[in-house]
Amino acid sequence: MSEKISIVRRLRLEANALGEFQAYASRDYGKMLLDAADEIERLTAERDEIQRELLKAETESSMIRVECGVIAAERDEARRMCCERAAMDESGYVKHGDMLHFAESRGWNCFVEDGK
Repeated sequence: MSEKISIVRRLRLEANALGEFQAYASRDYGKMLLDAADEIERLTAERDEIQRELLKAETESSMIRVECGVIAAERDEARRMCCERAAMDESGYVKHGDMLHFAESRGWNCFVEDGK
């Protein structure tokens, strides 16, 4: 089984095979092949850099999503505490229905599992 040769390597081999003593048109063809190989390498390097940047952005995005989840959980806990305090009477008794009403009247869904 023969080894697969990259397009860049094939272009460079073809350009070198033309040799320096070929006709002018062949030298132009050889330069075109070398320019094409250079451009492919440049684009490959650019693609690789973009892939590295994308991976970094995906990692940062994942970290932000986790942080947002933590912040939302803390917000909901603070809202529940506020509702509890608002629904507490002078004796310290908290009416669950009043807590829910207080939250609902403010558009809070802090008593819903995974509330958004």
